[in-house]
Amino acid sequence: MATTLNDVGARIFSNALITEGNKVLAPLRAFSLDLSREVVNAKGDTVEATVFGATTAAAFNKTSNNYGTAQGSTRSVPVVMSTHLKDSFAIDDAKALSSPVPYFAGAGKASAEALGAGILDNVFALLTVAKFSQESVLTLAAIAKANFAALRKIATDAKISPRQASLVLNSDYFGALLALLDSNTYGGSEAIRTGMVPGLFGFAQVVEAPSLPTAENLIGFIARPEALAIAGRYLQPQAPGAYEEVGQMFDEATGLTFGVRKYGNGLTGEVIQTTEALFGSTECETKSLVRLISASR
Repeated sequence: MATTLNDVGARIFSNALITEGNKVLAPLRAFSLDLSREVVNAKGDTVEATVFGATTAAAFNKTSNNYGTAQGSTRSVPVVMSTHLKDSFAIDDAKALSSPVPYFAGAGKASAEALGAGILDNVFALLTVAKFSQESVLTLAAIAKANFAALRKIATDAKISPRQASLVLNSDYFGALLALLDSNTYGGSEAIRTGMVPGLFGFAQVVEAPSLPTAENLIGFIARPEALAIAGRYLQPQAPGAYEEVGQMFDEATGLTFGVRKYGNGLTGEVIQTTEALFGSTECETKSLVRLISASR
């Protein structure tokens, strides 16, 4: 975790923001993410996001499949930076001078929760029947391990390799799954700490999505990364001199980046700090996602 801002409070805030942000946004790992500190100048700009699809190895041939032949399905898709979210809080003189760790750490976590929830709401809004028509019913009543294990067949029937796909469930179904698992056997400690279990039932990961919408009976989904492309960029302030300080808070490992703008209010003695996120998402390979629903519609 890092920040381009200079003061101690900003560094504490940044660490908390990025750490919590990665947790909140864990369900997005099911999709193709193109997150970057690259600068865009306005909401509505379009960026080229990289999408990794399924590919198949083929025999070398000097003419038709040589070292200069690209056979993979990696490609770029245009994504409009359509959503601009912000969260602000005020720091009075005393807190700004003393920079207490609990205050800035708590503020960072709160901003991450607010921005993360907004991002997930916008992305999950794409998971409609109109866009992704493949569905399968998974009922909570009398749930058993066999029900979850059977999702592998649902995936393979849809030509989605489970080991390359994520199983994402709302909190009710994820909780029901945890209740069935022996943490010593199934690695439940990851699920308890992060809401994610890697490798369970042969899926790349099983992830909890607490804010998954319930419209059209949606309770989860199985998806390969190319089902959705999600891009995030840094919004360049048009008049940086109007603020006390502007900068970025980012994670070098994932590219997750938030913009920060600070300005002082001479009348109140407060400094207002705003954290913002600019991103967009679009459906790509609609056959690479199966909606899981609680009952037939």
